[in-house]
Amino acid sequence: MVTVMMVEDSSVMQRVWRDMLASIAGLTLTGTYSGAPAAIDGLRRMPPDIVLLDVWLDEGSGIDVLRVLAAEQPAAKVIVVTTENDAVFRKHYTNAGAHAFYGKNELDAIHHTLASLANPKSPDAVTG
Repeated sequence: MVTVMMVEDSSVMQRVWRDMLASIAGLTLTGTYSGAPAAIDGLRRMPPDIVLLDVWLDEGSGIDVLRVLAAEQPAAKVIVVTTENDAVFRKHYTNAGAHAFYGKNELDAIHHTLASLANPKSPDAVTG
């Protein structure tokens, strides 16, 4: 199983991500966090394969989490999902090591990326 950590402060979006993850074979949710300090502690205790990461959190920001992941667990794939879907944020996060960057309304693309990471040998797998 491919492990996923969710770092999202919105309970509505947490439900959306839980439902999406449950619909993809090969993925298992290992933790849900609404703030950067708790997420950093969680990823150090149980390193995930994938992190669904929001930009704005209850405590800290997504970049705090991404920097720790990039330094300590560079193999983890970080998928940034945010309402701040503009070129400046996209460049900032991808330069810091994000695997993908999406607006919260891009559900089909997010689902496709997660499914491809869960099943990399499928014909629909995303490369790069």
